[in-house]
This record gives sequence, structure tokens and C-alpha cells, in this order.
Amino acid sequence: KKQYLEQADYYLEYINRWNSSTRTEKMSMCSVDSFGNRFHSPFTFLPSFVRKYVVAKDLTEMVCLDLKQSQPTISAKMVYDKFGENEFTKTVSSEYLYDRFPYTSSIAKKKFLIGIFSKGSNAHYKELSVLFPDLGRFIRSIKKMDLYRGGTKLPKYKNTSYLLQREESKIFRLIWKKLLDANIRFINVHDAVYVDKY
Repeated sequence: KKQYLEQADYYLEYINRWNSSTRTEKMSMCSVDSFGNRFHSPFTFLPSFVRKYVVAKDLTEMVCLDLKQSQPTISAKMVYDKFGENEFTKTVSSEYLYDRFPYTSSIAKKKFLIGIFSKGSNAHYKELSVLFPDLGRFIRSIKKMDLYRGGTKLPKYKNTSYLLQREESKIFRLIWKKLLDANIRFINVHDAVYVDKY
């Protein structure tokens, strides 16, 4: 967090620039990436340490609602569609996945993400495959596929992150639509939304 504190003036200027910009200028500061189809705004680039202090322009306090264990949940749905119910899908649907590992939640999450996203068969992937064989089979099958982005073939080790991020983006676009239809203002951050606290 020290580096964030050292850059406090930069983040404050960043926020003030957004607040003082026109609607057209705000739109020009946003983008959708071609990899995961994720929507990016100045808010998404702020570290979480800074985001939690951001309030709406009318000073309404905002709270973060995030999809708990987003990547494991989406992975479990895809694994279920391919292999049916198994130890991994049952675990994700009934408990907090990271509690199954003999580490803290933050370390378990890091190991899980490295295991499913990284290149090659590393120790984290092997650990996941022993604990959840069908998840291991799923990752192997995904990394054998030929996937393309804009006509360019993806490196196979990126297949899992490509598919999961796109599925996550699809889910959250449905959530955004429901919020818009209900006239609820929000700010998105990939697997979470910030809404008025009250």
C-alpha cells in the first residue's frame, strides 16, 4: 500500500479529471478490451485500496458487491457442462473453494489462478489436478483448443483466461442491464459493481 500512498496526488488528480469532464469526454476515457471483452474505465484502473474511498459525485457513500470466487464459479459451470457433477463442481456450489486448501484464502486463490491460467504443467496445476481430477481434465482440454482473437491464433496457455473472462463479461452485462432497468446507478469493476450504500 505504500506505493499507492506515494501516488495519492496522481489518483486524486485522476478522479478530479473524471468528475470535471463532460459525458463525451468520459466516454472517450472508457474502452472494451478485445481479449476478455471487459469494460474499462478510469475507476477500474484505481487500486482497490483507493476505490473503497471513492463516493458518488453527490457524496453518497458507495459499497462494493462482488461475485465471490468468480473464476472458480464460472470454471465449475464449464466443467459441469463438459463432465457433469463432480468433486470440483460440488465443492464450489456448497462451500468456499479456497477453504479446501491448507493455506490462507489469499494464497489459495493465487495458487488456483496460477494453476488454471499459467503456461505448462506447473506445481499449482498438478496440485489442483490431484484435488479435483475433472478440473485438471478440463484445463488440459481447453489448452489443446485452437482459439482465435480477431483472426490471430491465441497461445494455447491463454485459452482458459480468454474463455473465463469472456463468460464473466457476459454475466456482468446481464447484471448491468438489470441494474439499469431498475434505475440503480452503479460503477463496474470486472467481477463487481459499486452501488449506493443506502
